[in-house]
Amino acid sequence: MKIIKQELQKIKGFWHSIMSHFHKRICYDKDENYKIVSDDLIANLFRISQTEQKLKRDNIQTEKGANKAHYEVSSKIRKTINELGGTLPENLPVPKKSLKQLEKENA
Repeated sequence: MKIIKQELQKIKGFWHSIMSHFHKRICYDKDENYKIVSDDLIANLFRISQTEQKLKRDNIQTEKGANKAHYEVSSKIRKTINELGGTLPENLPVPKKSLKQLEKENA
């Protein structure tokens, strides 16, 4: 159980890095409201959720097992996105201006 808790902490750390990644994908919509590329967010939240469930369900106790589970879940999600004709997160459009630039312009 200790290993799972450690892996969940790593996932939480990874979550924070994902959120900083999303700040690069925030832009204004036509009504001057912030928006985020939601497909990217949803895919990553789903991956994190499914990995966590697999760790618990399969009683994975080792770091090697947790890494393998994460890889398996991620691979299946990416395969599904491709099969459905979706766009993988790394291929989603990135706004021309960063959130910081937009905030400075609108301050």
